[in-house]
Amino acid sequence: MNKNKIINITQKTNHATFIKKLNNNDQLLQIGPVEIPWYIRNLPLLTLLAFFTSFASTLFLWLQPFWANLNKIKQAAIEFGSGNYKARVPYRSWSPIAKISHAFNSMAEQTENSIRSQKELTSAVSHELRTPVARMRFALEMLSNTNDETKKTRFITDINENIEELDELLEELLSYARLDYTDVSLKITENKILPWFNQTMERLKPLSEGIELSYQSINIETNDNASFEARLLTRVIDNIIQNAFRYAHKQVKVSLRKNTKNFQIAIEDDGKGIPQQDRKTIFEAFSRIDASRDRALGGFGLGLAIADRIIKKHNGSISIHDSELGGASFKINIPLT
Repeated sequence: MNKNKIINITQKTNHATFIKKLNNNDQLLQIGPVEIPWYIRNLPLLTLLAFFTSFASTLFLWLQPFWANLNKIKQAAIEFGSGNYKARVPYRSWSPIAKISHAFNSMAEQTENSIRSQKELTSAVSHELRTPVARMRFALEMLSNTNDETKKTRFITDINENIEELDELLEELLSYARLDYTDVSLKITENKILPWFNQTMERLKPLSEGIELSYQSINIETNDNASFEARLLTRVIDNIIQNAFRYAHKQVKVSLRKNTKNFQIAIEDDGKGIPQQDRKTIFEAFSRIDASRDRALGGFGLGLAIADRIIKKHNGSISIHDSELGGASFKINIPLT
C-alpha cells in the first residue's frame, strides 16, 4: 500500500475530515474538519445549471430569427386582413422560413390580383349592361307612345336584339367566371391533332364573310396525338380566328406544327396589327384597342380573355407577334402530354 495514501475521508454537513497514516509508525494525521466551499458542495447542481443555461441560450439564438420572421408574417397577415392587399413579408433567401414567407407573398399576390380583377370585371360589366338596357328602355318608351304598326314592329325587334345581346354577354361572363376558379379540372383526353385541326378549320370557313382562310400543317402526321380538351381548345381557335376575321383586310393564315415538347398553332392576319404597348392588356376582360371600332364590329372584349385562361389551364402559352402578312400573329403553344 502507498504509505502516503489518504486512508479515510469523512464528510459531515458542510465540513470534511481528511485522515492520513504517517510514515514508519502507526500514528495518523487528521486534517479537519474543513469547511467545503459552497461551489464545491453544489458542483453537480451548478454543472446542471450551466448546461441548461448554455442549452437555453443556444436555443434562443437559434429560434430568435424564426420568432422575428414569424412576427413579420403576423404583421403582414394583419395588414392584409385589414384591407392593405399590397402587404408582403420582407425576407432574405437564406432566411430559415423563406419558403413560408414566399408562400404567403404568392398567396397575397394571387388574392390581390383576383380582387383587382373582380373589381375591374364588376365595373366593366356594369358599363356593358348599361348600353343595351338603355336602348331597351328607349324602345319601350317609344313603343308605348306610337300607334304605327310598322314602328311597333321595329321597336319590338330592337328590344329582342338587345335581349339577345344581353344573353350572349351573360353567357360569356359565365364562361369567363368558370375559368377563373383554380380548382376547375379539364376533361383532357388523347386526341389526334391533325384530324381535330382540319375539322376546326373547315367549320370556320363559312364564317369568314369574304376573308380568305388558308391553313397548313407542318411536321404533323395523321396519327400524332396530344393531350387536351378538344371542346375548349376549339373555342380558343374560334375566338382568335373570328377576331382575326374582324380586322383582316383580305386573308387569314393558320399553321400547325410540332416540336419535341409542344404543338403550336399560329394565326396571322393582314390587318392593322396590335401595337406593342397594347399586347400586355389585350387578354384582360373587356379590353379593347379601339373601343368604338370593336363595338361596331361586335364582341364584348371577352373572347381573348377566355382564350388566355383556357390556354393557361392547359399549362400552355399564348403570345402576340408581328405577322409577315402585315397584321397580328397569335402563337399558341400546348404541351404534347
